[in-house]
Amino acid sequence: MENQFKLTPVRFVDMSSMMARAPPVSMPVGSGNMVRNKRLKGNVEQVLRKRGPMTSQAIIDALYEEKKSLPGINTLAMVLRRHKEFAEVDEVKCVGYEGTYSVKVWYLREELE
Repeated sequence: MENQFKLTPVRFVDMSSMMARAPPVSMPVGSGNMVRNKRLKGNVEQVLRKRGPMTSQAIIDALYEEKKSLPGINTLAMVLRRHKEFAEVDEVKCVGYEGTYSVKVWYLREELE
């Protein structure tokens, strides 16, 4: 039986078509945390306006009543610390099995003035 195909050795392979390329410049870079944090900041402002000064865990509980997508406690604490709209009002001592620790109470800075 005669071979129908003629095989020739490969001398050059265009690797550029197989390589991963960087995204175009017009595409946003990052994981989208900035938009998510802005949305979270707006939601926290609404909760604090409606209910008054709260701890971070109380804010998460209030967000859970209205929305199903919740931030982690670290994400919420970062948003509260970094944005100047929020101010520390007080500290509350909590007693648990592991000991005593303090939790900050947050409120809107404009409502304090």
